[in-house]
Amino acid sequence: MLENERDILIERVRAWFDAPEQVQHYHREASEGPAEAEAWLLQILPEQGRVLDLGCGAGRITRVLARRGLQAVGVDVSPNLIEQACSLTVDIEPKPQLLCVEALTLPFPDASFDAAVAFKLYGYIPSREQRLAYLAEISRVLKPSAPLLFPYYVVPPNAFSLYTDEQQAASQFRSLEPGDMFCNGAGFVHWFTADQLRDELSCACLQLEAFRSDAEWGGSGLIRLAVLRRPRSL
Repeated sequence: MLENERDILIERVRAWFDAPEQVQHYHREASEGPAEAEAWLLQILPEQGRVLDLGCGAGRITRVLARRGLQAVGVDVSPNLIEQACSLTVDIEPKPQLLCVEALTLPFPDASFDAAVAFKLYGYIPSREQRLAYLAEISRVLKPSAPLLFPYYVVPPNAFSLYTDEQQAASQFRSLEPGDMFCNGAGFVHWFTADQLRDELSCACLQLEAFRSDAEWGGSGLIRLAVLRRPRSL
């Protein structure tokens, strides 16, 4: 992907999540606990240690981590969502660390986390190459054998032919990939079928240990729950 187009798409994502209606939505959602399928993922976490919540939003999962006694660190590209997360975690001890960060790099030393979670974040990163590079960046900050817990939405194969109202937004870019979509002509997200998501994650430097459907827990079947793990040695 062209670098200038990548930067524009990342800014569209940040602006989308910074918008008042999105901030209000994630503020309301933050009071909800994890769904049953998400709870299955979270039980894989260690009982103690430092856990990174990537794309933490208003802190829905960060709050769960901190209340378990984990050293929770939440990061997001949206300053407005980080502000909400700070207000919603003010009474929690140990207090989580919440940071507004650049989209594609993590301001942490190598091997500084015992686990990471990335709830419904992955498709907001433009281009397969950059998404895999971001997984490598996550791997860098994880300790050897540490897990990355990774739920993400998938779509049925026929979904791509059902949306044509985003063509005007897409026409502004020269280096889009199949599956790149624009939310109501704004924002940006990459759609995956289940097979496409599994195939892409299988190419990451992290080891793919599990890839399950939320339908196993009574969900819609449109979320896949992945467990990836940093190898003992790279």
